[in-house]
This record gives sequence, structure tokens and C-alpha cells, in this order.
Amino acid sequence: FRRFSDSLGISTKYPSLFSPEKRAPLIGKVLARKGDIRLVDPKDQVANRLERWALQSVARHALPDSRTAACMRNRAKGCSHVAVKWSKSSERASYANLQVCGSVWACPVCAAKISEHRRKELADLVDKHRAAGGFVYLVTRTFSHKSTSSLEALQQGLKVAENSLKSGKYWQSMKKDFGYVGTVRALEVTLASASGGWHPHIHELWFVASQLSEEAQENLRSKMFDKWTLACAKAGLGAPSEEHGVDVRGGKDASRYISKWGMASELTKGHVKNSFKGLSPFDLLRLGLHTEDTSAAGGARALFAEYADAMKGRQQLVWSHGLRKKYEQPEPEDDEDVVKGTEPDAEELGRLDTDEWRAILRTNRRGQLLEAVNAADGDWSAAAAFIATAVADHKRGVGGVAPDVSEAETATLAQPLTHDAWPDTGTPAKPIPRHDKQGIARRAPKTHHSGVLVGAMVGQEHPRPASRLVGPLA
Repeated sequence: FRRFSDSLGISTKYPSLFSPEKRAPLIGKVLARKGDIRLVDPKDQVANRLERWALQSVARHALPDSRTAACMRNRAKGCSHVAVKWSKSSERASYANLQVCGSVWACPVCAAKISEHRRKELADLVDKHRAAGGFVYLVTRTFSHKSTSSLEALQQGLKVAENSLKSGKYWQSMKKDFGYVGTVRALEVTLASASGGWHPHIHELWFVASQLSEEAQENLRSKMFDKWTLACAKAGLGAPSEEHGVDVRGGKDASRYISKWGMASELTKGHVKNSFKGLSPFDLLRLGLHTEDTSAAGGARALFAEYADAMKGRQQLVWSHGLRKKYEQPEPEDDEDVVKGTEPDAEELGRLDTDEWRAILRTNRRGQLLEAVNAADGDWSAAAAFIATAVADHKRGVGGVAPDVSEAETATLAQPLTHDAWPDTGTPAKPIPRHDKQGIARRAPKTHHSGVLVGAMVGQEHPRPASRLVGPLA
């Protein structure tokens, strides 16, 4: 394959979506609209679940040719209907017979399930390590970066730096000195407001045999910083700062990180949560959902597409060699298998035929239907009534993107903030993506609710105005 060089001089497999000259002002424009994001109450589980469906619709427009564009929309191969299941143990409804993308990076709906599954695996590991008398510390590594650098180039450089850090006698000596047992590494990416560029960094849990004093923790930080500085230079990355380049935190901070990582309100620790110092990747989707600035909305989606391309195929958590075996942890399931899994007691409540499911999609009510079943404690009659209303609205043309403000949205505005009032946004009025024999989604219509063409020049507006998203949180 052909290789491309970034402004850092790092060779990458794919060309960047933006030239270095265009990336910086684009990121600046997007960061300037951060205040347009409207956050849901993190304690409101229903509102958070509905937000995921809404954000997935924005991701669909940012990634029209991806599996995420068809996730939880297109029927799975060989299925003639969409099923709704109910679990008495979790008191939650779910869909069956739909395609899933299994992307923890690009899909808010899949990310929630995958991240919670990984968090439970990690928590079990920590419990076993502590029961054996061990301790856990949180190590963070970062480096300086420029607003002109592509995320793909930074990722490639970070990979080289990590390999360089963990090689040679110096690293082996450091492991021995601090009672190293193993590590679990997570990659986090944000758009940093300070530098105005992509900011990938490493969070790593260090499992050690005995407790480290504050002096030992500082010694670990200092020794790792020296090797990390050399590793970054070798990889062509910016020099890490003495203050932030390597950070080591003790038991309470590590425990807090573990307990929060993957919770439903945050989805995943890094790319889904709201970032106070910049924008997380899923903040880009939130901005695309809420802002009235069509140029910023288009820029947010374009940056999210760059992020999704750079993260594709990467593992969410990387366990060091031998750590699973030491604590008899099972081999991890594939992300897609995790998403496809259902509660053991989940039973089919009812089915939607082709016309009914089309009505749910076109009126943007996937999340609302499940919450209607949840609110009725698994009573299918509530779902049947909800589906009938969606079919009637679809026949009358309510809920599509053609009107400036649809009747369904107008009714929502007149209601108090309710759990099932948030429309699943941004669904094109044209047919949803079809799949060829290889399962690859063909290009869907590219218009977004903000009226910007996805994939076109950033800021270029669609000549025909589309509807504005209106809802209780928009």
C-alpha cells in the first residue's frame, strides 16, 4: 500500500482527511461552540439511554458507509421481523434480529454495552489481585502535540513510543524494582482546548506486589519519565512536560478510576464522557446534535469521522502478557459478541413487521419504543399502542426531516421533560443503507438535520434547508 507523511514526519497507512493548514482552524471553530452542548443528568439512566440513540444517529451521518450506519436499524440476515425482548432481572427491553456494528469507538449504543462488560472484567481482576495482597496504581502518560497533527499520525507515533518504553534492560530493571505484576492499558483521546489539537494519552493500571510509599511512587514516576522522554523523541512525538508527561496516583485514585470506568452515565471513561478541558469524541456528536451553527456541526462530524477511522480495529483495553492466566481470567469475548449477548432470562414480547419497523425508523423512535415498554414493566400492549401511533404518524408524514418543525416535535415542545420525549434525530427521509453481499453498507443520503452535506467541504450548506432538530434537550 501507499504510505503518507504527516506534519510530524511520521509515515501513516492512510491519508489524512484534512491538510495541516485546515485542521487547526476547523478544530478552533468546533471548540468555540462547546457551550452549545446540552448535557443530560448523569443520574437519569433513561435520559442517558435516549441520548445514545440520538448520538448514534449523528454518528450515522458522519460515517455513512460504515457498519455503524446500519447498526440497530437494518434487520440481520435471514430475519423477516424485528423482535422486542424483555428481561425480568434487569427490567429492561431490548431489540433482537437487528444488525450490530460492535464498535466501541464509533457507536454510542454498542459502546455502552461493551464498556460495561469490560469494566466488570477489570473489576474482577482488581478484586483478585487485592485478595492476593497486591496493590493497584494509576499511571498516565502523555506528550506535547500540535493542532496541525492528524490523529492517525499521533497514534502511530504513540505506538512506537510505547514499544520503545517497554523494551530493554532499563524497563526490566524498573519492573523488578517496583514489584511489577502486570498492567492493563487504556487509550484516551480528546480534543484539547489548550493546544487546539488531538490529544491521545495513556491510562494504565499498574498491578504491583506490595504497597508503594509516596517516595516510591515519585521514584517510579521519575524513572518512567526519563525513559518516556527518550521514547517520545525516538517516535518523533513532542517532548512530554515534567509536570504532565508521567503521572502516578495511589490506591484511592486508581480505585475511583476503576469504579467509574464504563458506568452507564459515562459509557466509557475516555471517548464518551463529557470533557471539561476540551471535547471528547462523543462530545463531537453532542455538538452535532445541539448546535445551530451548521458549519461547526459539519466540522464536528468531520472530526469524528477522522477519529473513528484512526481508532478502527484498536482494542479498548490491552492486558499485559500473562496477567489473565495468573488470575485465571477467561479470554475476552469479541466486542460484537458482547453486543449480541442478551440477558439469560430475556424472552420475546412481540414482533414488528417491515412496515412497523420502517415507521419507527422514519419517525425516529427506536429509543422511545423501548422506554415505553420499560415504563409499562414489559406490557406489550403499551408497545402495540406506541407502534400504532408511529405508523399513523409516518403515513401522515410526521417525524421526517422535510417539515421545518414536525407535528411530533411540536407536541414534544408542549410537554414537560419526560423520559421518552427525546426524538432519535437526524434520520434521512430516503431509504436506510442497504448492504451488499459482503455486508458493507452502501452510501446513505448525506443530509443532516443541520442542513450540511456530510463528506462535502466543511461549512458548505445544503442548498435546500432541512428541518431543525427540536426537542426537550435541543
